[in-house]
Amino acid sequence: DWLAATDQFVRTGSAAHLATVLRGDRPVGRSSVRNLAKSLEELSLALMLGYPLEAMKRADAFKRELENASAGVETLPAPFRVLLDRLRDEYAARALARPEDDVRRNLQIQLDLLQWYVENKQIVQAMALAREWVVSALAWKGTGTLVLERSEREQWERAVNGIAREKRRDEGDKDDSTPAETRLSPKQAQAVARLWNKLGNLRNDLAHAGMKESPTKPETIVRSAAEIQGQVRALAEALGICDPCPGADSDRRAK
Repeated sequence: DWLAATDQFVRTGSAAHLATVLRGDRPVGRSSVRNLAKSLEELSLALMLGYPLEAMKRADAFKRELENASAGVETLPAPFRVLLDRLRDEYAARALARPEDDVRRNLQIQLDLLQWYVENKQIVQAMALAREWVVSALAWKGTGTLVLERSEREQWERAVNGIAREKRRDEGDKDDSTPAETRLSPKQAQAVARLWNKLGNLRNDLAHAGMKESPTKPETIVRSAAEIQGQVRALAEALGICDPCPGADSDRRAK
């Protein structure tokens, strides 16, 4: 079981099976280890569902439980001890107890999660996160806050749609109900439009499970998702969310 759980974690980044095995390891009776297993399961569930804010909060809880369990590291199962550093890097680094209080850091962690989803071929979660990231980033640019209230967030979605339509030269389809001040330069608006239009096409294919004539091939979707991830990161740099953003150097070397 440990071998299979470790293999799943190394191959996919998912620690769900690892948490189950850790919880069921009979020689381990310490409450700190049981709490660690529970925390890891809860974090893995948030990641599986693509809930970034909940994942940040649960990563913070996991980080604390990991520190508690590590105090008696010799009592941890040997296979798990080998993975401690990897778990810290993979999960605890995304900890943020109150995501709404530090929106820039919140958006940076979401970028990291987006890269993690793409690298682990969790494309549906990746594209859902990418879309919501664009809305959150523009709302933060305009208000300085994390906009979660439904009607206000819908306004910002319409603002993004308006930017994309304008850049497609569909001037007759503007929506006057969108926020008046997005505080974007022409170059930033162009980047938003290109990303939003490409993201919309890909996300529609995924949302409808390819149920249409001539759907995009799965291999093309995976490649496009990686390209979108790069565009999101470039937009983050243009908006001053991070500069340079993590992962940028490796992409530039690849080019």
